[in-house]
Amino acid sequence: MDSEFIKRIGKMLMCEMCGKKLATDQCAEDHIKGKKHRRLVSMKQSREEQSQRSIFIGNLRKTTSEPELLGHFSEYGPVSRVIIDKQKSSYAILEFVSPASALKATEEERQVMNGLHITVRPREVREFVASGIKQRNAALAKGKKKEEVMQQESEKLTLMLLGKISDQMDALMNATRLSDASLKLRYLICDLLREVFSEFFPNCRVYPYGSSVNGCGLEGSDLDLFLSLNWKDNDWKYRFASLTGETTATSKAAEPSTNQPPVDTVMDGDEEGGLPDPSLASGREALEFAADILRKCTPSCHKIQVIASARKPVVKFVHADSGLHCDILLNNRLSLRNTELVYLYCSLSPLVRPLVYLVRRWGKVHHISENVGPGPRLTNYALTWMVIFFLQTKRILPTVGDLRQKAEPADKLIIDGWDCSLCMDGAELIATKDAEPEQILKELFEYYADLDLATSCLCPATGTLTRVTDMLLLKHPSTEGTFKVGPVNIQDPLELTHNIAANVNEKTAKIISQVFTKAVDACRSDRFLKKLSKPEADCEETTTPWGIGLLVTSEQKAQPVAKSANSSGRYILDFEPKRAQISEGFASKFDNPQEMNEACLGRMEAFLLEILRDILAVSCTRFSDAAAGTRDSRSDISDNQTADSSMEVDDENGGENRSRLEAEPVTENVGAEGDDTNPFKRTSKISEAMAEPPPKKQRTAEPGTSDPDRKLLALKAVTSMYSCALYHDVWVGRRKARRTLQKERNDLQGLGLEKLVTERLILDAAGASKKKGDSIVEFSLEVRQDLEKGSVKLTTLPLKGVESFKLLHHFLEGFLSRSLDELKFQ
Repeated sequence: MDSEFIKRIGKMLMCEMCGKKLATDQCAEDHIKGKKHRRLVSMKQSREEQSQRSIFIGNLRKTTSEPELLGHFSEYGPVSRVIIDKQKSSYAILEFVSPASALKATEEERQVMNGLHITVRPREVREFVASGIKQRNAALAKGKKKEEVMQQESEKLTLMLLGKISDQMDALMNATRLSDASLKLRYLICDLLREVFSEFFPNCRVYPYGSSVNGCGLEGSDLDLFLSLNWKDNDWKYRFASLTGETTATSKAAEPSTNQPPVDTVMDGDEEGGLPDPSLASGREALEFAADILRKCTPSCHKIQVIASARKPVVKFVHADSGLHCDILLNNRLSLRNTELVYLYCSLSPLVRPLVYLVRRWGKVHHISENVGPGPRLTNYALTWMVIFFLQTKRILPTVGDLRQKAEPADKLIIDGWDCSLCMDGAELIATKDAEPEQILKELFEYYADLDLATSCLCPATGTLTRVTDMLLLKHPSTEGTFKVGPVNIQDPLELTHNIAANVNEKTAKIISQVFTKAVDACRSDRFLKKLSKPEADCEETTTPWGIGLLVTSEQKAQPVAKSANSSGRYILDFEPKRAQISEGFASKFDNPQEMNEACLGRMEAFLLEILRDILAVSCTRFSDAAAGTRDSRSDISDNQTADSSMEVDDENGGENRSRLEAEPVTENVGAEGDDTNPFKRTSKISEAMAEPPPKKQRTAEPGTSDPDRKLLALKAVTSMYSCALYHDVWVGRRKARRTLQKERNDLQGLGLEKLVTERLILDAAGASKKKGDSIVEFSLEVRQDLEKGSVKLTTLPLKGVESFKLLHHFLEGFLSRSLDELKFQ
């Protein structure tokens, strides 16, 4: 074991190089042999060798150039590279090809270079820390700082919670909104960048967009910048082109420059001094060139990074003087129009801004919004449109379609093939007057708590909910792209094929649903509408929050529903179809989401059963319909009063449960054929399970049945009962067996690999000759298609080997969830 990096901390081992905890010595040995560890060790050695070849040069002038340094130090040996301090040019790092040259150059600390007294020392060797650990520690520190700020704001907010709920909402907005000084600073950064870029591209434009200028900005939020290297649209005047709000660019920096770029301005890689044509260069090339200009011409811009893998590639940087994080987006005029649209909605009703600020703060407190980098949470932009969409359904705000219909010919605007013509005065389109804020807030949370965002899509363009199946038919007018369906679906108001919540995953969607339900409970409580009674004269006034304080002062993070044993000793696993795996062709076969949901659940049930049978070698015997029955989805399996499915359990043999099932099993044995010891002789395949769902008990309504009765029938759950046994602990040692098989056969992957892993484990355990009486785990299994919740629920009751079953259940939680990723609905 490499003791240099592996340290023991209590009972655990820690790799100080990778920052990873290791359980055993064997895990540590495997970790040391891993690619990541070896790469970091090699990187550490390379950095140390690089430091030995480098020297530090101090006391330089701002005019000191790289050729001047090369001319002075090349007498000591060949120079590899020179790095001069970008901001103040007060020092430089010079790297030689050989360590001997560095030693020779540092023999004299005080030297004279062209009449300038400089300091020369060996470069300091700093402790190497892996970048992943740096990022993690930085993220933890940033998260801790944000939590401290939130705590301080919560304490201040508790003192402000006085008067009406509308007063509370206004107080929250005023306490967190972007200040005038911050707004002015953002426009100064725009002017700085415009001045730099105009030296190379006279017709360039740099505009702020997003929350910084649409009226929903938060203090300390990032600055989103639009950059066009060759602005040609002189008919459309962006509303936020300048701080004064004028629609014409009157400032000198904003006007098209008639001057040509300096002749002596030459960027790296362009010896002749020519600049790329913005109209001919690709988006990636133009973005890289913009980043290069920032690196070389703007000392106040630090940590410049091009994110080319994003949906819309951006350049990220930090403004050194203010610490403001900035994102530059190239030529995306839709973002400018979206900013104007949000600003218009905020100006149409006094409810909009306070409600947006409150919902954003609520989402931040409950950890369903504000990602640190790419992540699965909702963006503030998505939350803003959720608020606007709800107010559209209440006819407090007009739809985007209404604004488009009222647009004058002078307002006509087409961007990237999308009709962005809008009437910028929508006051006459408002059908109802503003309602009470507390009532609107309560109804908003109730609306989204009851809404299934996985099967329906919010469409602000029409102000209506649209079926997901219909969204799949949309085509982008320019790129032929389609709408990306996910667990949460919110259509962009202008770019109709863009799902602004496409980043949200299944786990986060469940948490969002729970948090909305929790908010509904808070809004329905007595403390939401009124404060506590006045305290006695000799008591201090209470600071217990009320009103919106119940929504924005909670610090408990919502968690998904635990899938562990309930009070009756049963274990539950709940799986939902992943909507992102539904193909367009599959969705087009159904007339409504309910039919599509039933088909998905049928395929998912068959797929899960085949995983247990074929992949994990679980022997399953299905019981007759008389034993299982078809029961209402709201009933629980723990109801042991049902005669047809009653189970009696005793604990006479070492605490192991033995059941006496009254129902007789049917002749179908879904375990092994011929030989009980080899479960891999079955002819059924995973593909067959995906293609044909198991037969369901028919659910038909009598003629003349009312609509409510039909709805109740549709909510019935399809249930099947199985008696299961497992003869080998196939959950132990799977990782090691998987690695061995992958070394033997590189083409193995997915479920085919997992099946061979199980075979290898059974053979290695030398237990293939065991009979059924030697099973290590026995359990009953109820598979239920819950059509109301849209999930397949596996409920198990251990009958033998309870302790081993607990380990099996823990393994199944992760294994079945990962296996479902290979299920495709086509």
